[in-house]
Amino acid sequence: MRYCPTPEERAARWRAAGIPDGYTISQLFYNSASQVLIVELCGMKEGNLPRRLLVRHKSVDKYAPVGSPEEDVSFESPVTCENRPILVFNSMRMRRNPEGRRMGRDWNGLYAFNLQTTDLSLCVQPNDFPMPAPYDERGWIAEVIGFSDDACHAYVKVGLGIRQDEGEIKSVYYDYHIARLNLESRELKLISRLENTWF
Repeated sequence: MRYCPTPEERAARWRAAGIPDGYTISQLFYNSASQVLIVELCGMKEGNLPRRLLVRHKSVDKYAPVGSPEEDVSFESPVTCENRPILVFNSMRMRRNPEGRRMGRDWNGLYAFNLQTTDLSLCVQPNDFPMPAPYDERGWIAEVIGFSDDACHAYVKVGLGIRQDEGEIKSVYYDYHIARLNLESRELKLISRLENTWF
């Protein structure tokens, strides 16, 4: 008969593997160039804990965290490629009311993490986000959805704002697009507007 560990024993195993208390694994990735496993963690009580990223070499038992994000900053939507030891991911900052309840999220930046050297670099942040014409208001990366094999381009879902004057009423409208972001030049090329698509 197969032994079934108790919840306490399972929790102790997870802690020994480097997974912090209150979290579970939501996604698993593998980077063959570095032979590293990547896990995205989410809180078991959704909405209370920010997402985290952990990595470990395939021959090691314990995961290590990616970076040292602040308490209300999520590292999420990771992508990696076949040929380079690079992980790219999005960062969001939680907004909370005075009672501590989550009220929303703001985009915090797009990061790249070298899986061999463990160097973490900020690729794009809100104050230098490339706004393609005709958009002239706030822009942000909502999600990272792909990564090129040469590790030069990230495929992202972006939100882009445009001001519109309707007589005395001035409004800002937002569109979502799939886009390709050049990580070196920071050029953002729009691929397709996400019409009639909600997320």
